[in-house]
Amino acid sequence: MGHDRNRDPRNHTPPQLPSPRLSMGLPMPQYDFKVVTEDNERVEPGGTGILKIRGERGISVFLEYLHNREATKESFDEEGWFDTGDRVVLAENGHFRFSDRAKDTLKVGAENFSASEVEAVINSVPAVVESAVVAKPDPMKDEVPVAFVRTNEPSDALNAEIMATCREKLSDFKVPVAIVFCEDFPRAEVNKIAKGKLRDQAATLKIN
Repeated sequence: MGHDRNRDPRNHTPPQLPSPRLSMGLPMPQYDFKVVTEDNERVEPGGTGILKIRGERGISVFLEYLHNREATKESFDEEGWFDTGDRVVLAENGHFRFSDRAKDTLKVGAENFSASEVEAVINSVPAVVESAVVAKPDPMKDEVPVAFVRTNEPSDALNAEIMATCREKLSDFKVPVAIVFCEDFPRAEVNKIAKGKLRDQAATLKIN
């Protein structure tokens, strides 16, 4: 099964038929798509990778970022493929299922994993209200995870409990190198956590 869809009206989900549960659906006929690794290698059905789309610039795909040539250049390659920044699972039947944002994927040494996996473990600790895991640059491992934790009960004991829970339920390379307690997170649109600001903050942390 190829990853570039021909512009055939049969290649999109008919409106009268429901998509499989959690599916984003099939591509519309005016788009091509591919799912690739970080090295731009094509992902086979059943695998997870970055979703890229291609269409008519300015018609089916937006033309450019307003007053931001650098962002436009980073998002579109020379062949017109747009990097959505979304990691998706490519199902055998051609449907997509959203996995996470590429920026929320950490690379520790040769291992890739999703920040949401670590966040789910941290959020299982009763005193934790919310957590956000981001990457901190590291000269030896490329990146290491740092966890920002929102709680009403910040303490050394809670820090120890979170770390113990992570060590019990996660592989060593997924365990945060630091826990940072905060009253709230910086927010972006629709109240989403502005992880870019947290990454900037994590980059300045001194880890013992």
